Amino acid sequence: MNSDDGDIPASGQGSAMPLDEAIALAVTLHRAGQLDKADTAYRQILAVVPDHPDVLHLTGLLRHHQGRPREAAESIRAAIAREAGFADYHLNLGNVLLECGEPTEAAEAYRQALALRPEFADAWNNLGALYRQLGDLEQAEQASRRAIEQAPGHVGAHNNLGMIHAARGDAAAATEFFCRAVVIDPRHADGHRLLGLAWNALGEREKAAQAFADWLAVDPDNPEARYLHAAASGEQALARASDDYLEYTFDQFAGSFEYKLEGILNYCAPALLETALASRLGDPGARLAVLDAGCGTGLCGPRLRPWASSLVGVDLSAGMLDEARRKGCYDQLEKAELGCWMAQRKRHFDLVVAADTLCYFGPLEGILGAAHGTLRPGGMLAFTLEAIDDDAEQPAHRVEACGRFRHRPAYARDCLAALGFGDIVLQSAELRLESGRPVHGLVVSARKSAADIEGGHR
Repeated sequence: MNSDDGDIPASGQGSAMPLDEAIALAVTLHRAGQLDKADTAYRQILAVVPDHPDVLHLTGLLRHHQGRPREAAESIRAAIAREAGFADYHLNLGNVLLECGEPTEAAEAYRQALALRPEFADAWNNLGALYRQLGDLEQAEQASRRAIEQAPGHVGAHNNLGMIHAARGDAAAATEFFCRAVVIDPRHADGHRLLGLAWNALGEREKAAQAFADWLAVDPDNPEARYLHAAASGEQALARASDDYLEYTFDQFAGSFEYKLEGILNYCAPALLETALASRLGDPGARLAVLDAGCGTGLCGPRLRPWASSLVGVDLSAGMLDEARRKGCYDQLEKAELGCWMAQRKRHFDLVVAADTLCYFGPLEGILGAAHGTLRPGGMLAFTLEAIDDDAEQPAHRVEACGRFRHRPAYARDCLAALGFGDIVLQSAELRLESGRPVHGLVVSARKSAADIEGGHR
């Protein structure tokens, strides 16, 4: 290798190649999804030219694709420090900052991109999406329309305008924009997905099923498309959300999960459960073996830690568990299917908590039975459900076209009682927003009998 002329060692070879060829090879590997090989190639280039702004920027994009947004932001900032005049650098910095949960900094990055290139449709679109997520729908609409002025066929901007109308509670207007997005690019999956969810919000289940079928035709191996089509069409009886759907879907947005739920959807299930537990358990005392069942990114973790002598989190999504690990409050995190995992740990916990987890199960007997088995005598179970009217003519549970299940309160109570739980409390609550409307649910708590005996209860 001759570092003076910019030659880069060819990986696995004795010869070297010119810098531009080395960068082209690294980009080819990156685009082909060979992330480890691309990582090695970028590192070799930076070992020779550590201040190369394009390679620092590309390395940042690679870190983003590897699910490492904070490292991505650091690398792209290093590129900008060396060459501040490229709008694309600022656009991509905004994207990764948003994934890091830093919306103010992301907005500033998008504005800087637009200062450099006022006609930059992608930057207008992303700024509009950010304003929408922050709840500033007027600014969001203005920015999204600016994107369409610059690029009339911008699918993302049409989808953003649809989501803005959905956030205003106008699902009918939302469907118009999603339909336009689908017409512009029938192979763009987001338009089909969002259109299906909008039809669901309007109660148009058949149209939702058709939208998901169109999505499935475009992306036949997508587990989210497959499951949502099954949920909307009713072509098969669903007992629970599939493992591949849960793992795929939650891995996709693990990095932005908390920001979207808490910052946009007013998600309050963890806080509601904490309040319910405080009223029932009293002084925390750090004395209980606690299971956070379906822990996700660990939003419940800091709230449960004061009660816990040990705190275990279980989830199917590796991406979610990575985020939970950053909280630093869990003694153990396990990637597993929840029901099977609990069934293998009899009388192990004093407290089991499931926030926004059982909405992915239809019949509750199995999962609640596993929770009963993993609790010690006298142990407490607390969870949330999305509710349907407690009317005898309503089914015990039903799956919505969005893929989540809703349950009748009386059914949940009967399941708990039949399994041997007592001291059952059901409280009505609003769990979060969906399409600008509150999601009505239940905060449920119950205690396993202190007289429970192996193989049964009394």
